[in-house]
Amino acid sequence: MSGDSRFLHLAEQINEWVISTRYKLFRRNDFPYINKCQIKKRKGILGDDDIAQLKEFTSNQCGNDFLTMVYILLEDFESAKRCFGKLNSETRKRMTELPIIYFCSDMKNWI
Repeated sequence: MSGDSRFLHLAEQINEWVISTRYKLFRRNDFPYINKCQIKKRKGILGDDDIAQLKEFTSNQCGNDFLTMVYILLEDFESAKRCFGKLNSETRKRMTELPIIYFCSDMKNWI
């Protein structure tokens, strides 16, 4: 996704709808929160509360796919790479196609 503010605004609106309706496509409602944090980070408004929530996720029983994204947003690339390495090859490939790679250009080299 580009940094174009129109697209970010649209992505933010869609994501808020997803969160408000608890859209059943997601295994849990945490993934839309990751999207929300990505949007805020792109806009330069990721706040201390967001960072605290992301750090809280690292102490919960979250999957390595989710933790990879959390650590990327926290810019803890060593931990992100460790979690990424625990994923199966199909999931690793799929993750390198997600917009979050914008924050971690080395991710494609982790495969």
